[in-house]
Amino acid sequence: MGSTIKTIARRIRTACNYLYFRWHTRHSPPSGFFLQIYKALNYSRASIRFMEDAAKASPGAGVYESAGLLLDCSMNPHDVILDVGGYNGEWAAQMRSRHDALVHVFEPNPRLLDVLRGEFSHDPKVVLHPFGLAAKNTIGRLSLAGMGSSVYSESPSERVASEHQEIPLRDVKEVFDELGLDQVALLKVNIEGGEYDLLSRMISCGLHTRCHYIRVQFHEWYGGAYRLRKRIVTELARTHDPEWSYPFVWESWRRKAAVQ
Repeated sequence: MGSTIKTIARRIRTACNYLYFRWHTRHSPPSGFFLQIYKALNYSRASIRFMEDAAKASPGAGVYESAGLLLDCSMNPHDVILDVGGYNGEWAAQMRSRHDALVHVFEPNPRLLDVLRGEFSHDPKVVLHPFGLAAKNTIGRLSLAGMGSSVYSESPSERVASEHQEIPLRDVKEVFDELGLDQVALLKVNIEGGEYDLLSRMISCGLHTRCHYIRVQFHEWYGGAYRLRKRIVTELARTHDPEWSYPFVWESWRRKAAVQ
């Protein structure tokens, strides 16, 4: 009985998080009555702290324009950025504007690829890859539900998706080798549950040590999320220091100076 209640509570919280992020990326952060309803329904303090800190950093701005959180880092024009889960390209565009670095965008959703091609067709420093990164080469069944689209049946998107699309997923080790990625300035991962297998694979191959910054959104609805996140961050802590953390919202890890 207790586990059933926890599962229901987790799903309510996940749904509220989803609605909140949808609201935030289209408008300025909610306040007043709407925010009070959100806080009453959602007891994830990390999500509230993240949005409040983002709003303080850049009042009225979108979530990816939050200075000091998802965009700020030390970087040079010759550095390489990996945007795993490119969505509509907003984060990649902001990073290009701020840092003038080379950005590899991985996005398997065919609808979003058309948007990305239109956005970056004239930018030689943005390379689009029409597949997702994963622990192995496979074909996934993507539930199409906007920013929450996922290949996992337990995801919130599966319950609201009206369409599905088969998408290619490729082994991250194979892709790193093909692209000759010896050093990555920043790895950003937001792939709706796929982060657990992806990061586990990267850690097992030692690929995480090639990444100076790792910024990831872990998803709470994924089966065993707490256990899996704990295992991954324990391994990351051997080579990286936590820069900031809003658990199951966004967190950033910076490589230790002694690790090369």
